[in-house]
Amino acid sequence: MRTIYLIISMILLTACQNSSNQEEEIPTEGETCQYESHIEQATISSFEYIENQSQCDNAVHIHFTLEESPTIEYTYNMPYSGILTSEMYFESKGLTVGSTHDINVSTITTGTCSPITFEFVDINLSDMENYCIE
Repeated sequence: MRTIYLIISMILLTACQNSSNQEEEIPTEGETCQYESHIEQATISSFEYIENQSQCDNAVHIHFTLEESPTIEYTYNMPYSGILTSEMYFESKGLTVGSTHDINVSTITTGTCSPITFEFVDINLSDMENYCIE
């Protein structure tokens, strides 16, 4: 009988140690995030006007689909980075509904940052900051 209690105690102790080790492996907030990136083709599907923007009444989000997952629509959310931009600006850069562009897709592998980010690699958007004129 003592042998059974000893075995059960050892199993429980081992299970508790394994459980605590797994929790330590999870990254905590504030740690450096790591991403895995690849280039993919994105097709612009639409522009969506952003409501109630005092800084830029004509700011838009760009909606697009990726070649690998054409049934899922993604959004290029500029306002989250503090940049508000008009449809006219994007069109001047060749981002029009139906156009296809190379985009860098970065998916998080460790950390607690944004789970997925996108960056157009074939278009220079460096002059975009606060471009709200139409």
